[in-house]
Amino acid sequence: MSNIPPASISSKRLFTVAIETEVVVLAESSSEAELLARESMRDLDGDQWTMMASPMAYLPAGWEGDAIPYGPGDSEDPDRTVDKWIERGAAPKYTELLQKLGTGRMK
Repeated sequence: MSNIPPASISSKRLFTVAIETEVVVLAESSSEAELLARESMRDLDGDQWTMMASPMAYLPAGWEGDAIPYGPGDSEDPDRTVDKWIERGAAPKYTELLQKLGTGRMK
């Protein structure tokens, strides 16, 4: 649970955060190396990751509009979904791109 206090709804925005790290893995194949690396991710310290937050302009792979974003929600609706946050204006860049493309959803 985050110790960041919830902000007012009008100030909240959705962001995509790219998280990257590199590790060295001893394995017999690339698929085994990926599996071993995935299993070892929980052992990595936070300072071994590079992170970059950007205003949400697309839904990252594996995310759907009915997902609940990470971070403190708000007391009115702590389980507000990504789609509901978008409806409330929390992803202006995403909405602007959808309007330019004339589509309902972009991944």
